[in-house]
Amino acid sequence: MSTSAPIPQQEKLSPPYSLALNLIDKAHNDDPQNLELIYANNVEHYARILSSPKPLTPIQTLAARCQHLRRFDTPRSSYPANKPGYLKWRRDLYTIQADLAVNLCSSVGISEHECRELHDAVSKKDLLNREKCGETTALLEDAAVLTFLKEELEGFKGDHDEISEEKWEGIIRKTWRKLTERGKEEAKRLLGDMQPELVDLITKALSVQVEDKEKVKEG
Repeated sequence: MSTSAPIPQQEKLSPPYSLALNLIDKAHNDDPQNLELIYANNVEHYARILSSPKPLTPIQTLAARCQHLRRFDTPRSSYPANKPGYLKWRRDLYTIQADLAVNLCSSVGISEHECRELHDAVSKKDLLNREKCGETTALLEDAAVLTFLKEELEGFKGDHDEISEEKWEGIIRKTWRKLTERGKEEAKRLLGDMQPELVDLITKALSVQVEDKEKVKEG
């Protein structure tokens, strides 16, 4: 992950949202590796780009900052070191983070309706039905994917030489499928600022995806 992040240009939040923001960032500051606040800044930064020209709603701002809320409390090493263990860790994290986000926000008076919107977005549960997926959920998922592609992919790939090029292409295709059309537009814009090696990887992966779709149509 990037060791620095743009500080998002936030609209001035009023109570109770400003109080919730302070609690959320205080929780991030407990991270022993000092990475959570950087991640929150990145996700919010891309959420604002995706939402532009509309400003983020207060709940969207808070949701963007809760994507990895106190993830350090539930390390990957606390689950079995296999694929089922990894998938369970991810699923559990979504609920743990969403529950904590709601606890913090409700404690300062944010409404039940808005807390439900926040929980849906951070827990990702309504992503299972894209047609009924909420706007905040889709925005948060897009912002998280852009953060991965622009801020994390290069380092992650460098740390995992054991992963084959073919498998990397599969990872890119699965990641790309998570994006909305708006998210895909913005992801393509990011390619101009990425390392040529990564651009080649993403371009190749997506060209294979297009070819596979064409084969399905022909079949």
